Amino acid sequence: MLTLRHIHIFLVFTLIVLFDVQGKSANALQANINNDTQGYHTIAPALFRKAFDQFVSKYSGRDAANVVISKFKVLRDEPVPQGKVQISVIPNRNNKLVEYVRLKAEVRVNGILQNKVTLCAWLDIFETVVCVSRNLKRGRVISQNDLYMDRRNISDMVEDVVMDKDQVVGLMAKHNIKADDILKQWVLKKNPVVKRGDMVTILVLSRGLRITAPGKVLDDGFKGDSISVLNTMSDKKIFARVIDTSTVQVDI
Repeated sequence: MLTLRHIHIFLVFTLIVLFDVQGKSANALQANINNDTQGYHTIAPALFRKAFDQFVSKYSGRDAANVVISKFKVLRDEPVPQGKVQISVIPNRNNKLVEYVRLKAEVRVNGILQNKVTLCAWLDIFETVVCVSRNLKRGRVISQNDLYMDRRNISDMVEDVVMDKDQVVGLMAKHNIKADDILKQWVLKKNPVVKRGDMVTILVLSRGLRITAPGKVLDDGFKGDSISVLNTMSDKKIFARVIDTSTVQVDI
C-alpha cells in the first residue's frame, strides 16, 4: 500500500528523470546545430573580384590595361559549404560594361547552386582618341593640322568617339568645337567635294584615250557620288562621278 511518503518519493524521481532526458535532448539538438554549420565559410571578396575582372575582360572587348575597375562591392555574400567553389557571372541584358555596373553571380559548390550575389563596381574606359588642337567653327572642313591623338577617359561617350584621324579629315564641323575636346562622330558631317555651280573638268577615259571638257556642276556631290554635270561645250547634261574638287569622270 502506497503511503503519502512513497508518492512524494515517486514524483521527485520522475521529475529528475524528465529533467535528465530534457537536458540530454537539448544537448543533442545543440550538437546537431553545430554539426550543420560546421564547415561553412564566407567566400573571400578577392575571388569575386577575380571572376568580375575576367568577365569584364572577356565581354568588354577591350584590353585590360584600358579598363580601370574601382569601388568594387559584393552584396549578399552568405556562407557556403566547404568544397570546390565555382563563381559564374551573368551578363546584363544590355551588356553595357561602362560607368556604374551591377552584375549577378551564381555561387556553386561541388556543382550545386548555393547562393546568388550581386557584384557592383565603377568601370572607367581609357582609349587613345582623336582630339581637336584648336577652336573650330561650324562649317570648317577638318584637316590633319586640326587634330591630335591623346589617351582619355571616354566612359560617358564610348560609342561616339573618333579613334582614327584619317576617317574624319575632309569632313565638316556641324557645330563649333572647342580646343582639346574629344572629337565625336555626331558633330561631323560629310563635306561636299563639289557644289552646285562649281566649274569642273569632265574627264573621259576610253581605250587609252583621255578626253576632257569643261563642265558646270548641277548638284552638290561627295567624293565617289554620281552627279549631274552640264557639258558647257555641247550644252548637254551628263552624269559623272566626283573625283576631287575640280574633276568629275564619266564612266564608260
